[in-house]
Amino acid sequence: MRTARIRISPAIVALVAASSFQTARAASPPASLEARADAAFLAKDWPAAAHAYAEMVAAHADSALARYRLGVARLYLGELDAGLAQLDSAEKLGWPVGQTAYRKACAHAAAGRLDRAIAELGRASDAGFAQLALADGDPLLAKLRADTRWPALRERLDRAAHPCKYDPKFRAFDYWVGEWDVRPNGSPGAPPAENVVTLEYGDCVVHEHWKSPNSSGESFNIYDASRGEWFQTWVDDGGGLHQYHGNPDAQGNLDFSTDLQYAPGEPRQATRLRFFRLGPDEVRQLSERSPDGGKSWTVNYDLIYTRRAKAAAAKP
Repeated sequence: MRTARIRISPAIVALVAASSFQTARAASPPASLEARADAAFLAKDWPAAAHAYAEMVAAHADSALARYRLGVARLYLGELDAGLAQLDSAEKLGWPVGQTAYRKACAHAAAGRLDRAIAELGRASDAGFAQLALADGDPLLAKLRADTRWPALRERLDRAAHPCKYDPKFRAFDYWVGEWDVRPNGSPGAPPAENVVTLEYGDCVVHEHWKSPNSSGESFNIYDASRGEWFQTWVDDGGGLHQYHGNPDAQGNLDFSTDLQYAPGEPRQATRLRFFRLGPDEVRQLSERSPDGGKSWTVNYDLIYTRRAKAAAAKP
């Protein structure tokens, strides 16, 4: 059976193509408008940002980003109620609660509604808002920062931003933090190795930087709340990789354990690594191994850390 051929006019093809192009343009705001709005927002040119995002909202009422940023711009222009209305819409459209709640807190604080501002900041904190520096300098929060309740509220925000800082389980190895001269136990006159141990990444990680005449390396030490244990990962210039796990004992000394291979082809041996806090400026590090599954132990090394005099004098 033969089928009839239908010839479509070039004019109709052009008309359909133009219609499709206009539909695509309507589906998202023009790139030039987005760029203009974003540039104004980042530059804190609030009049220009408000104008550009108002255009975007008029064309795309379901844009959570446009409504959020329009709301923020309105707040800094002093149009607090108008800003709140846009923030409400942005949150309903799915914009992150931590951000909208923080901006709502700013609006209420600027209007003198401090109880509502505190409630919104609490909601922001619960939702993961962690931009403490922003809260410290935001002019819209000036009235709240002058309130007697601010220090406690700020600490709540800080706890959300820096959870490790306030968790005593993450603080169990802080006594090792510092600048140390390290010598073999019983050899106080020996030339010291250097170990600088720092607290990093929001006070979550104890970071060791070891240097001696014949070796260098570093370790990362962190408490894993999901497993309820401390972990140490050591790497060095000889290609060594040691991975320990453990916890403080009743006296607060860190006890780590693992199994290590001490020579190629040999079976791995149980190994323990212990850190004894001897005082505010002295730590002992003892490494031992057991060839018989823990029945007997042989010392790998036994080191005494002495806090460097300058660092000790600077300690509060």
